[in-house]
Amino acid sequence: GREGLLGGLKEIPEGFERGFSGLVSSGFGVAGLVADITGMNFLRDPLMDKAAEWRADAAMGNPSISRASDVRWDNVDEVARFLAGGFGEAAPSAAEAIGSFYLGGGIGYQTAKQAVKKRLKKAVSEKLKNRGLTKEGRREAEEELGELFSAVGELAGKQGFQRGSSVGIGLSSFGMNMGEVYSELHPFTQLDPSDPEYVAPDVARSLSVTYGGFAGSLDFASAGTLLNKVLRIGDKPAETYLRRLAQNLPTGLVIEGTTEAAQEFLMIAAEKYAKGRALEWSEDELNRMFDAGVLGAIGGAQ
Repeated sequence: GREGLLGGLKEIPEGFERGFSGLVSSGFGVAGLVADITGMNFLRDPLMDKAAEWRADAAMGNPSISRASDVRWDNVDEVARFLAGGFGEAAPSAAEAIGSFYLGGGIGYQTAKQAVKKRLKKAVSEKLKNRGLTKEGRREAEEELGELFSAVGELAGKQGFQRGSSVGIGLSSFGMNMGEVYSELHPFTQLDPSDPEYVAPDVARSLSVTYGGFAGSLDFASAGTLLNKVLRIGDKPAETYLRRLAQNLPTGLVIEGTTEAAQEFLMIAAEKYAKGRALEWSEDELNRMFDAGVLGAIGGAQ
């Protein structure tokens, strides 16, 4: 059973598995979208088959209460189980965003640092050469200036980290959201054109880019803001990470909750537009947006 504290803790790995499967499905989805746009259908089909497999795995994930709209909020046990499952489900996306942030930042740091040091050394070497110094004399002078080169390179590296981390989180945000939309729409492109659920491939592609791009821009703005606030990239923080996290907790709850609800709105709207349906909202669709907002808020608390 999953009642009580120990039972509730079992919800975390179940939620994690569901979140991880959804994340992998979006990854295969964006790869399939790129293959489709570039005309590599021989790659698109196997990639989208994989996306469908992982999407099915995500749908079969079984936290005992996976939707906020199903929770009886006056029941402490149900609330705790839902929050535990939600925490596990949000963890893979949070880890992927942080990983993208640091990977992009690390590449930007090393690229900028090495490029500036190389240009400085070249410029100084040419100046010294023009002054008639021997090769040995230039080498000694460059060694004496080594600390200056390193200091300037470090400053450039920090700027490179900021730019690179923005690129990393941007590629992650836009890519994953476009992949999620395409993963939802692609199965409908495989239906018979006479089927009322059919979506033309060019429509699926364009909506994945536009609606996925809108959703990605929300993700990029919220994730980038929160990561910079919490991690304080470029500053020398005096407080611990956990203290900064606590200070930014209210902001994280509001920003991520609102962002996820808006993204779910865009996902539903894209599917309705693709199928030529009116933009009217059923109770289940409103619940989906509410559920997404609550799960986003849980993710913003991490």
